[in-house]
Amino acid sequence: MKIITVDNKEYKIEYSFEAAEYKELVQRVFKRISGFDIFGRAKDMERPTTNEIIQGRLDMFSDTPELCKIMFYGGLMENNRVPYDEASTLMKKYMKENKLSYQKVFEELETCMEDDGFFDLSGISELLKSIEQASKEITEKMPKVPQDHKKKQTGTK
Repeated sequence: MKIITVDNKEYKIEYSFEAAEYKELVQRVFKRISGFDIFGRAKDMERPTTNEIIQGRLDMFSDTPELCKIMFYGGLMENNRVPYDEASTLMKKYMKENKLSYQKVFEELETCMEDDGFFDLSGISELLKSIEQASKEITEKMPKVPQDHKKKQTGTK
């Protein structure tokens, strides 16, 4: 939980049940922390091209302001129920008053989510672990590709 002040009024940002039940927040935060924002559009997620990585990072970067609005709104839901537009206005005022960038707001809110146990409560932590485990199992089952067809390299030229 984090207490912020906007226009001399205190607001409680908390990521508890209301936030964990906010579908868009859970989906968007999962996409960001899982790396799906970067690799989700790659034709081969195991070997994305440089262009796909750059495009993914650009998409992630340009999505940060909207994600911050969603995260801020979700954090207000438990204790300060306000409409989405009002939450967006409060966030902008908070940013101006504290000279914050969208990236800094994202980092603050992500830390608050972690401190409040949002990732466990929403199931994001569990899902990430199961994806990691499934990925390991798939990798272990993949046949080894012989490398003896390649030319041997020597250390001198």
